[in-house]
Amino acid sequence: MSHKKAVKKKFIVKLILLGFVIFFVFAVVQILDYSLVRTAIITDTSEEGSVVWQIDMVRVDRNFTAITGWAFIPGQAPSDMAIKVVLQNTETKESFELPTTLTVRDDINDQYADDIDYSKTGFLSRVNNQFLDLEETSYDIYIEFISRSQPVFIKTDQVVRKP
Repeated sequence: MSHKKAVKKKFIVKLILLGFVIFFVFAVVQILDYSLVRTAIITDTSEEGSVVWQIDMVRVDRNFTAITGWAFIPGQAPSDMAIKVVLQNTETKESFELPTTLTVRDDINDQYADDIDYSKTGFLSRVNNQFLDLEETSYDIYIEFISRSQPVFIKTDQVVRKP
């Protein structure tokens, strides 16, 4: 009987250790994901066009900068599109792409009531502020909208700066 209890305790200890390892790996992946800033070259800037978009929030706190919004082409299903947020240094014009993930935005379908589901057109970009020089400069926000492998950059007239 005591042998079964010992085996059961070993199993539980191993299961708990496995849980900690999985949690640790997940935390490291999250940290690395917000650190993947890539150099970008802004081309094909579109002042007006078929893309409708909105920046909902630009938040700069002590450690991170976050930008949320949405973008899509009305009448076109968002199945073959990607959205990236690009920041351009207002002084040097150096640009870089932020880690951006698509988010579900059910409220978009209320605004654009056709037969197309636009709910998967939201985005969230978040970057560690150590990659930004907010003490010395500010950054223009661009949306890189890629549809059918064709990128278009949209200047949003919004700026990231130290609060």
